[in-house]
Amino acid sequence: MGTAHNHPADHAAVEALKKRIELKDKAKTTKNRPLEMFTEALSSSQPEVRVKIGDRDTVKRDIRRQRQGALPRDPASSHVSVSRCWPTLTKTRSPAIAGMADS
Repeated sequence: MGTAHNHPADHAAVEALKKRIELKDKAKTTKNRPLEMFTEALSSSQPEVRVKIGDRDTVKRDIRRQRQGALPRDPASSHVSVSRCWPTLTKTRSPAIAGMADS
């Protein structure tokens, strides 16, 4: 079978984890500042949960990371190679482009 639990459940830790998950979910849907969200979560928590929820800066960073995850990813490279297409553009210039070059 398995081994039995050898310690009592830590209800404050479980509630703190639930609060962290709730904050991450709210971060995706609200524009509230991370500190405001953190303060609100603490104000509605028991003292034991407040201790277990974690460091203020860590929780705020988690909130910011959740919001960044909702943004599109940055391109892996911003380098654009023009040299391949440039010769074909210069060989077949349209009259409009030729007129711009002459002015």
